[in-house]
Amino acid sequence: MAIANFNQTPQLTPIPTASGWIYSNYSGFTATLANSSTSVTAINIGTSMLAVGQVVTGAGIVNNPPTTIAAITGNTTLTLSQNTTSSASGSGVALTFQGVPGLQSAVFGNYSFIAVPNPTATDIPGSPWAIPETQTLNPSATFIPAFGEGYISLAQGTTTATSIQFQTGAGSWTTVFTGSTAAATVFRIECDGGNVRINLAGTVAAAFTFYRWRQKPIY
Repeated sequence: MAIANFNQTPQLTPIPTASGWIYSNYSGFTATLANSSTSVTAINIGTSMLAVGQVVTGAGIVNNPPTTIAAITGNTTLTLSQNTTSSASGSGVALTFQGVPGLQSAVFGNYSFIAVPNPTATDIPGSPWAIPETQTLNPSATFIPAFGEGYISLAQGTTTATSIQFQTGAGSWTTVFTGSTAAATVFRIECDGGNVRINLAGTVAAAFTFYRWRQKPIY
């Protein structure tokens, strides 16, 4: 008969306080740019996963010297460090936000060039939990969290419940869990950084929090 291997002396350290995680080279961002302007509007996914100082690339954005995020002014808006070119205009422009030098934190560095907790976040040494990731997604956004295993808490949906989807074929996404419009819900999850995404189908911005284990528990 198998005997469960329970930890007789469990660590009593709490879970760290959740913080925004900063993503580098994440694909899927689009926005509206104006000619010869530092204004970026109508960002589709959100800005909670970005940081001031990240290098920005895309059509009409100056690369020499590099353009960076000068200020994040809202969930759908930010300011560039220098004007776009005169040819930059229109909606749905694909943007890439690269890493910030020195932002590759040692707090949780397994995949430090994909996503890391904000360096201002406070870790708790000895806790089996990494600093939880919290993000706010814009209406109708989809978002693929970085690698990790643990639990995702989906905020209460106001118009349509947020769902979790798996990529079951190239570009084909299947809903495996649907949250609630009545209360926050929690789902046990393992993300590979490519085939698991959060789908915010509602018309109001909503948040999620991903509680990752620092190391996979052994039972």
